[in-house]
Amino acid sequence: MFISNSNAEDNNIKLYSKDEGVLSIMYHRFNESKYPSTNISMEIFEKHIDIISNSDFDFYHPKNFLEEFDNPKKKKKILLTIDDGFKSFYTEAWPYLKKNKIPFLIDIFCQCN
Repeated sequence: MFISNSNAEDNNIKLYSKDEGVLSIMYHRFNESKYPSTNISMEIFEKHIDIISNSDFDFYHPKNFLEEFDNPKKKKKILLTIDDGFKSFYTEAWPYLKKNKIPFLIDIFCQCN
């Protein structure tokens, strides 16, 4: 049996469907079958990029963050973030993003002793 909150969709449409602001999408690993919960195949990743590229959204360049921070009324943009900087990012996704000139933000966590 499936139970749904009939107000949820209405609330989401009212609060989150505006075409302004920045939407961040985070990725971790690329083409690594060993870690399925944090992995995405390059085929699916490229489809994500195609959907964004063919939509009415632009990619957000992180270098513009400080300049645009106080200007909340802007067209919605997509910020791609890469978490942890795993090797598969450099071998799989980085060449694709570089070739297609798609900006992204990478967050590398280093545990130093």
